[in-house]
Amino acid sequence: MSDVVIATFGSDPSRLVRYLGPYQIAWWIRENGYNCQVLDFLYFFTKDQRHQLYKKYILPETKIIGFAPFITTKSNQNYSNGKNLVYEILAELKEHAPWAKIVLGGWFAHDVILTDPTLDHHSAYYLSKIKIDALFLGEGENSFLEYVKYVLEKKPHPPFTITNGYKVIKTTNPFDIQGCRMVYAKNDFILPGESVPMEFSRGCIFKCNFCQYPNIGKDKDDFNKSIDLIEEALISNYENCGITRYHMADDTFNSHRERTKSFHNIVQHLPFDLEYIAYIRMDLLDIWPEQLEILPESGLTSCQFGVESLNSESCKQIGKGWGAKNHKKWLSKLDNEWGDKVIRACSLIAGLGKETEEDWEATHEWFLESGTHDWFYQPLFLSGALNQSVFEKNATEYGYKIENDYHWTAEHTTFMKAKVWSDWQRNSSWHLRTPAVWNMMALMNVGFTREEILNSNYRDLHIKRREEERTKKYILDYYNAAINY
Repeated sequence: MSDVVIATFGSDPSRLVRYLGPYQIAWWIRENGYNCQVLDFLYFFTKDQRHQLYKKYILPETKIIGFAPFITTKSNQNYSNGKNLVYEILAELKEHAPWAKIVLGGWFAHDVILTDPTLDHHSAYYLSKIKIDALFLGEGENSFLEYVKYVLEKKPHPPFTITNGYKVIKTTNPFDIQGCRMVYAKNDFILPGESVPMEFSRGCIFKCNFCQYPNIGKDKDDFNKSIDLIEEALISNYENCGITRYHMADDTFNSHRERTKSFHNIVQHLPFDLEYIAYIRMDLLDIWPEQLEILPESGLTSCQFGVESLNSESCKQIGKGWGAKNHKKWLSKLDNEWGDKVIRACSLIAGLGKETEEDWEATHEWFLESGTHDWFYQPLFLSGALNQSVFEKNATEYGYKIENDYHWTAEHTTFMKAKVWSDWQRNSSWHLRTPAVWNMMALMNVGFTREEILNSNYRDLHIKRREEERTKKYILDYYNAAINY
């Protein structure tokens, strides 16, 4: 019996990697004495399989159905496939349990408030059949717990506002991440060898001008989980669920020198070999060179560097002055220091400063000759409605004109030009790049070994995964675990 069911399917259909939010919320609801069940990967099931899961887990006792992350067509075109299945699944849930409250959350929930201009007839039809009872914005642990108490125990309703007809509940009481004892449960159905999300802290000590995430520019000691609780979680997850692989959700995993050392010490005494992927800041490796040794020794198997640009003026514009002088030197240094021991990815942004397609092409050519395993461009994202980043708040000062949604223009380029070129860069080099970080763990989740990944590329591994129906098998394994529990 579940008081609350959280439906989800991750944030990218091209890789089977679980999203932290639903499991964090489920753990917190359970900690406070309620029954909560996460139903994951719904996007990949047949309609009949989804209904079998609804019949087993969404019972008359279920009073709330949460859906997170809520992905609209606007926020992720990958999920549309000609139609937006998100709305269809919501309609299914409402039809199965008309008595239950339907609530949405996650990073893109704000898109619902703004309405989705790309809504097709298929999506509009299903959306018309749904009554969305509440939208949760920001950290959801405490606000959602208040809502659960309101529905199940008639406690006071958490504060809310009405925007475009939607009841919007924002965080007013931040969650105490320092004392978070989040662990996975047997009914999360973690599969053998699967990588799962984990967070050590929230926010980032840096404040890049393009960043839209909350809690940036924080003090290094703010919002950090106790190292003892991290050790407890690692051991508990291993003993109860067999978990040995993680994808770390921290904005900057190596931002705390002493914590990184303490974590390294903990790992030496774990009863299993830990593997994890994480976002790493290259400039901190320069400041604290011991991390070159202790990060791989602590289990770092792949990492992502936010390089953003190899252009010195663009680096300075976004607040990464160190990179203007050191990116190329340090990327070459890591080729020698880490080699294939840590599979490295670099993310880059098209649309910064005065850069044009010629500049992006030159950077791409440099990476082709480097020893970096993976590198990829994304267009600069600016949202006037979100208005979170320094760029968004001061668009004119930085040379941008935000037109609508994520579309902007600048003297030297536009969002659409940056997007078209970024898509070309990723697609044209598909056969030249080695899957890293989240993509690497997603492939390992469906049975590829690290050695297979290192000796191949995105294109060939994608073909093999499709031909061998590895995604289908993975989803069936999860379905059987859930239906037979």
